[in-house]
Amino acid sequence: MMSVSFPTTPHHEKDRVPHLMSDEELRNEYVQLRKKNASLNEECASLQMEINAIYEESVRLQQSTEIEEEKLANQLLRRLQSEELQKRRFHDLIRREEVARQKIMNQIAQIRTEKTDLAGQLGKQESLMLQLQKKLMEVVTKKSEVERELLKERRRYLDVLSTQLGLLIEGSINERKGGKASDAGQSVDSSEQKPMESSSMDADSKTINCATSIPAFEAATTDTHVAINRLEKQLNRLLCEHAAAVQNLSSNEMCCAELAKKLDTIQQAAFLDRARASKLKEELKEAKSRLAGLERQVSQMSSSAISEESSGIPTPTLCCLRSFSLRGRTRGALSSRQRETSVSVQPSVDASDTGDDSRSFA
Repeated sequence: MMSVSFPTTPHHEKDRVPHLMSDEELRNEYVQLRKKNASLNEECASLQMEINAIYEESVRLQQSTEIEEEKLANQLLRRLQSEELQKRRFHDLIRREEVARQKIMNQIAQIRTEKTDLAGQLGKQESLMLQLQKKLMEVVTKKSEVERELLKERRRYLDVLSTQLGLLIEGSINERKGGKASDAGQSVDSSEQKPMESSSMDADSKTINCATSIPAFEAATTDTHVAINRLEKQLNRLLCEHAAAVQNLSSNEMCCAELAKKLDTIQQAAFLDRARASKLKEELKEAKSRLAGLERQVSQMSSSAISEESSGIPTPTLCCLRSFSLRGRTRGALSSRQRETSVSVQPSVDASDTGDDSRSFA
């Protein structure tokens, strides 16, 4: 504020009575009062200009703060929306990962059950193979025994045939000798007739015995051949079953190897899925922490705005930004200011009145 100095005269004393003053003194007093009034008017005008400048500066600052707050609010809203979208995306990813993990766990359980079933089937096949091997060994031993018996029977048959052949050869030789002797003399024939008849009777009896023994031997050999053929058929059948069992065993082993490979790949995929899920959980935790920080910032800003409103400082808040527009508030402030400036202020002569007026303007 400007400091104005006035000349002090004895006419300024309060205890002086105006009707006791002379005309010159009254004129001087009037001139001084006019000067004082003019200086006070100038001071009032300068103060009014300063008030207008300060008010315009405050309006401009308020507009800039409102613009900054709108920008900050928009940025915070955009960040909140992006965080919400990211949170939803993370939730969707986690849900999908959980569904995929559940499917993989179900597949692993199914593969394990199949593996146990295949292991049981493999054990059954192994036990069946052992039984077939035992039966095969028994059949082989029986076959060897039958072959031994067959060889023995063949040897016996050959011995019988050799003896019969020898007897036949001897009988033919004796017949030839007897024919030659009959040509030589009848006496010899008569004398030798009895032994020849006896020998021929012996040979006939031997041939009859051989003829009777041959069908029995043939019957025995046919029975052994039938038994051998039956055993050979059983052996061939057992060998075919063993080959089929070995083939099934090899196919089961191949299936087990393929299932083991699939199980390894599924376990690797499950491990990768677990690592991905843990990474997504960490990212979700970070996003939650960022969201909590943003919420704290927003709460702090709202609390600061509420405190400023309670203190009486006219600062805009988010609610004010949402309820009123910046243009409408600036227009209202300028119109109110124009209405105030249109009213002319008449300063009073007394210093007390001027002080009151200045305080009212302030």
